[in-house]
Amino acid sequence: MTATFRRIATILSLVLVTLMGSAAVAGAGTTQTVVSPGLSTTGATATAPDGSGARTFSSTESASMMQPLLAVMYYSTPQFTDPPATATRSVITFDYVFTNDDPDTTGTMTLDYAQQGGTGWVSFPEQNLWPGSAVTADLANKWFVISPAFVAGFNGQGTVRTFPTADGGTTTSSSSDVSSVLIIVVIVAAVVLLGGVYAITRRRRSKA
Repeated sequence: MTATFRRIATILSLVLVTLMGSAAVAGAGTTQTVVSPGLSTTGATATAPDGSGARTFSSTESASMMQPLLAVMYYSTPQFTDPPATATRSVITFDYVFTNDDPDTTGTMTLDYAQQGGTGWVSFPEQNLWPGSAVTADLANKWFVISPAFVAGFNGQGTVRTFPTADGGTTTSSSSDVSSVLIIVVIVAAVVLLGGVYAITRRRRSKA
């Protein structure tokens, strides 16, 4: 093996190792589930009002709550009523990705949640959300009854409506997909390049 051959092999090996490490990091915790076209979620967290007892939700579980929530926010008239004092209360924070932006816009949506039996209530603090959406002062901190679908999602029994994607794929994706493709490309390029160098080296030796 010539010095040139060894040098190229070393460089390509380092590139491949770097990409594999990047794929492992990028693939962790970046799974997105589509809530509605242009809006996805990567997960959610629920705590008691004092911040204790953190509970995490996957992107799918988060979407199962966000979908009925958005249906009420945009397409229904909320029934404003306070939950009973005996209802169990939580603070839920959703992580969202607004994919209509380029690049995507990420952020959080926070709400107060109360549940007693099969009934749930939701209240939003005043906050800015994804572009074009916000909870204004006149609607903030007003409790309203949320649909049973949200309650089921909070209890880990929700369902998610899927949407067609432009590339015909699923509505759940991970950033590791892109990194995996890059790794394959580098492997193919390495095989082709090293094979070419080997062939040239042998040709030169045969002529010598």
